[in-house]
Amino acid sequence: MPQLFRQARDGDYQPDQEATSYLSRSALNKYVACRPCSALPRRSPVAVARLTSANKPSLTSNGVPYSEARGRYGMPFGHWLLGIAIFPLVPVSPPSQEWLTTCLAYLQHDCRALVRQEAKRRHDLFKYRLEMDRKHGSSTQGFAAMRPDQHPPITCVQAPIACKAVFHRQIGPQTYRYKLDAGVHLEPWQDFLVYNQRCAGRAQQDGFVDFELIERFGPALPAIDVRLDRVELWQEVLRDMPARKATGICGWAPAELKQLPTPAIAALTKVFAAAVRCGMPAHLMQARVCVLAKVQAPTSMRQSRPILVLSTLYRLWSSVLTRQVLSEYGRRFSRAVMGSLPGRSAPDLYIRQQHAIEVAKMSNEPLLGASIDIVKCFNQLPWPPLRFLLCHTGCPAHLVDFWQDCLRRLSRHPALGGTLGPGVHSCNGAPEGDPFSVAAMAAVCHAVDCLLGTVAAHIHTYVDNWSWHASTPDAFSIATQEVLAFLTAVKLPVDWVKSYGWATKGSLCTWLTTTWQACFPEGVEVRRDKKEAGMARLRRLEKQERPLLNKAHLIQTSVWPSCMFGTEGACFSKKDFADLRGLAAAALVGPCRAKSPYLALTCLHDALQDPEHYALEQQVQALRRLMQVDTSTATSMLAVATGTEPAQVSVQGPATALVRALAAVNLRIDLDGVIKCPDNTRIRLWTANRYEVRQGLARAWNHHAEHQVAHRKGLHAAGTPMPTETAAILRRFTATEVSVVSKYITGAFYSGMTKQKWDPANPVREPWLPWIHPILEEWPHWTHGPYAVQPPSVEVPRLVFATRKLVPPQNAPALASVQRLPTLRLFTDGSCRHPTTPIASHAGYGVVMDTAQGEHDQRHRIEAWRVGAPVLSLFSVVDRGLVPGVQTITRAELCALVQALRFARVSGHADVHIFTDSQVALSEVRRVVAGGSPHFPEFAEAISEAWSLAVTLRKIKAHRDLDSLQGQELWDALGNASADAAAKAAVRADMQLVSTMVDQVAEWVTRQRDALLLYYRFVLAISGEDNRLRTQAGQRAQSLEPVLDTEVPTETTRQWEEWKALGRDHSIRWGVPPFQRDWLLCQEWPPWFTVPVWEWLRKLRWANAAQGTLTTGITYTELLVHFVCSTGQCPPVRTQAVDGPKYMDASTGGMLVHNTPLREWTLALVTCCRCLERVSGQRLLPHKRRKVYSLRLVGIPQPRSGLQQRPCTDVVPDMAELLRQVLMGHSVGPLVSYCISYTGPIFVPPRDLSNAWNESSSQTRHDMGRWLRRIRG
Repeated sequence: MPQLFRQARDGDYQPDQEATSYLSRSALNKYVACRPCSALPRRSPVAVARLTSANKPSLTSNGVPYSEARGRYGMPFGHWLLGIAIFPLVPVSPPSQEWLTTCLAYLQHDCRALVRQEAKRRHDLFKYRLEMDRKHGSSTQGFAAMRPDQHPPITCVQAPIACKAVFHRQIGPQTYRYKLDAGVHLEPWQDFLVYNQRCAGRAQQDGFVDFELIERFGPALPAIDVRLDRVELWQEVLRDMPARKATGICGWAPAELKQLPTPAIAALTKVFAAAVRCGMPAHLMQARVCVLAKVQAPTSMRQSRPILVLSTLYRLWSSVLTRQVLSEYGRRFSRAVMGSLPGRSAPDLYIRQQHAIEVAKMSNEPLLGASIDIVKCFNQLPWPPLRFLLCHTGCPAHLVDFWQDCLRRLSRHPALGGTLGPGVHSCNGAPEGDPFSVAAMAAVCHAVDCLLGTVAAHIHTYVDNWSWHASTPDAFSIATQEVLAFLTAVKLPVDWVKSYGWATKGSLCTWLTTTWQACFPEGVEVRRDKKEAGMARLRRLEKQERPLLNKAHLIQTSVWPSCMFGTEGACFSKKDFADLRGLAAAALVGPCRAKSPYLALTCLHDALQDPEHYALEQQVQALRRLMQVDTSTATSMLAVATGTEPAQVSVQGPATALVRALAAVNLRIDLDGVIKCPDNTRIRLWTANRYEVRQGLARAWNHHAEHQVAHRKGLHAAGTPMPTETAAILRRFTATEVSVVSKYITGAFYSGMTKQKWDPANPVREPWLPWIHPILEEWPHWTHGPYAVQPPSVEVPRLVFATRKLVPPQNAPALASVQRLPTLRLFTDGSCRHPTTPIASHAGYGVVMDTAQGEHDQRHRIEAWRVGAPVLSLFSVVDRGLVPGVQTITRAELCALVQALRFARVSGHADVHIFTDSQVALSEVRRVVAGGSPHFPEFAEAISEAWSLAVTLRKIKAHRDLDSLQGQELWDALGNASADAAAKAAVRADMQLVSTMVDQVAEWVTRQRDALLLYYRFVLAISGEDNRLRTQAGQRAQSLEPVLDTEVPTETTRQWEEWKALGRDHSIRWGVPPFQRDWLLCQEWPPWFTVPVWEWLRKLRWANAAQGTLTTGITYTELLVHFVCSTGQCPPVRTQAVDGPKYMDASTGGMLVHNTPLREWTLALVTCCRCLERVSGQRLLPHKRRKVYSLRLVGIPQPRSGLQQRPCTDVVPDMAELLRQVLMGHSVGPLVSYCISYTGPIFVPPRDLSNAWNESSSQTRHDMGRWLRRIRG
């Protein structure tokens, strides 16, 4: 291993940690230098006399080694020794052997302690940086640590320079010194200038006179309506522009441009409108070129990658122009032009090519093709043909002229070795840093596509990579000649090293070899290289000390995409998947031989996928995308996939690879593109979105993983894993606790160790027995693998939901009454039971119609509602029903909107207003109507057919307080409430069997969730006791479990009396004023919690220590107990509801409250106090302190986080006993019990304050708090 310092000599003392600092090296050198002195008293005088001055230990007159050496001690060595308690004196005469032995022992101890202290500091700093990177840096350092080393920037290259050298003088026998002329400069950017001048100045050397070929493209396309004066387009481009993009010569950073107001952007549009007429200033077209290397050791500028940094303002204008041009190109150009156009990606291109080869090989038909790569294509595009092609495809001529005028003024300054070289002007080319160069390249690709329009060949272009194929050699030859002739006409060179040809038959390969000289053999297998790269990343990830959940995120977002991108047409072997799976499990759990890799990659994180699962999803998602963008290729792939038996065909392309991958998890796809999953759900690829495909395949993989682990002890009847529940519970523990629990989940412990830890005689296990026995009776597999499983009766409701259809509304009475209404007003809403438990969700929709005849009728119906009439009787129900397929509230809202559109279409009314409270459903309908890509393809066709220009969609607020509304606003809210009641009635009217089973599933999942949380705490307690016993026995722990503080030692009354005396003297109140109404209205927490907090803070008396002294402080746990004892109120329990998070009183929470971590309540209390400080401007709490030792008096030596000052605690009589109970159990149970039996004074918030807080939304409270902080500061 590389070390910072030279290692010690053989036989010298070497500490157990590496000494990396000057202080630790000085201490080590001091000890090593003093060791020989201890041997002198044991030697004879003759032996000492024989020592020479070179090897004799250095002794001063008083016998103390290096007495005057200061080193790390900052004083003479003897003086430093006198400052140590065990050295009361330093001998003047030569020291005795005993004194030298003691001195050396202390020097060794000092050196070892210092080295270990520095090693711990480095380790803590490393862990802190990892945590900051995980929380605030999006794991950027983690991604970088897994990737291979980046190629360094180019600082110099080998470049031959011919110049005159004049002899100066001779230095040695064969060494001479020469001088160069004054005009010769050996700068690192010289080779860059020479190389780029050849590309940028090529138009001055080669003439572009062959316009005959490029003008054979038929009539010009219609002009594109480019609107550069629309401010909203500029704002849209600014929103999408990365904030960390480099700043150009103009000085504007993208983050600064994003903050410009609308008037400033409007002024910027006018500035560029004037620039189009008058020209861009030359100084704004100076660009910095950052040169990166393509290889590890570049030998020439040909192996460089220039990164051009243009003016930020120019890039903004070019992006606005490019976005409009590319959007129109996407509608005009054929599918042969890929890359940079909306909705066209590289996977679409290579899957199409792979499938064409696959069909040819399976049908034994001839097919041959070629692929070429253009050298520095963007930098070598000639301007005259480029202007013609852009104008021919519809770009406005004045904008093209302005763009090329900017390119003429562009000067590129290379930044090499910290210096900025002179500028290089261009006569051709479109720089890669210019957004409009992408549109220019698309026009060139469209030109070559038109050129081969009459040839029996298919061409595919992706920016500077062109490929074509044909079924006959004649057609292939004609296509090749046309493409090469076009490249010759526009003077674009071909990189023949990256070009190759291919054929499906041996005779055609021979023809290519003998006829077309650009045919090259196929390279190495790409998938093998990708697998090795992924395994290397996993090995590097295993060495990182990151939390398990963060490692899972890195694997899913970095390792799998890097090693499986572009493998849709291939199929990994079982060994490849096993290797990747094993390394990923080792990176997550550690090197435990008994663990199950399937459980590690299936149960620990709901977003982490097994490599085989990930590859299958990528193949299915690619087919789903082809169904949207290339129907013919998708239909052909389905025909091949359904007509192929998995065991009888080898992988020839994407269709056969998909068949193999589906068969590996016991799935099949039919000709209609439907995949039936084992849990009676179906994935309809023609209408499914990306999320539905992912969820369906995840459920299928969970069933597959169940069979893969059934052979393990105790898991043969465990059930289907439910990773969403397991991962949700794991997120409630710390990173160290998760690492312990993960070993239990994956079965990483051997059975012998398991029996010892779960021995009934174990005293730690005895208090848990009443809870653990019933749990293990219902879930016996938790003894060997405690992970959540699916309920047993979930398949029947899913089968019922999958067979339902969304039938158009049939309501003849409602249609008959429509014509009497001047305006057809429809209200839609959806309802979903058990929304927080997706596996038990049950959704329905409702559509109601406003049949009121004028305002008088509305008031009459409102009065009837006020006296007790049901809200559903105020409106006419048009349609209500149940959601087919996946049960979510979003789909329910969308179903209601679709049914309302269908009813409005059938009614034929000329003025229709449809109200909905779902922004997602509203945006989806508008997206489909505008021709965009739908997020819910299943409803796209129905929306398109039912849409009418007479329809107006409106957004309405949901679940408002009806008692506080008046007039038309109240009537609209009643309409929304009526639609919600209709949706709920539709769900209640479902079959009794379905409703009962759904309720059973929800109850089962909730019960399993509470039991699993309790079981994890049990195994953590067992692990902590096991580690404690191993430490006492002097054995090294065989696992990484932490020592869990599950018990506080019993303390004497005297110690608790000393604790009560802390902060008793010199305590004063801070004079906190009464609260203001706005301060509490803007808080996230309800007033029944914030009012007691404020009144408690007003009564606190804080210790006022003398100047220069240090107060004891108080931990957050003590502060929480003090608050509960003083107010009888516990912090609220946060729960999830349909319309967002809710807060529940702890006295009514049941088991949910007892499962709440103690840290959650301390965090809620401290955060609430700090938020009140910010909005009120009052000082409510002292400054925080990272290490508070106030609990040392009661037997807890470890410091805890808290406050610098301590309030007076002796006025609360029950605080000491309650604190002892909380510390003993490390639970909130004693606090809840105390609040239930509390008889002291209580603080009730005003009724108007509670009503106002309940009526306001979270966004309103957030805006109010921000406004209060702004006016205060």
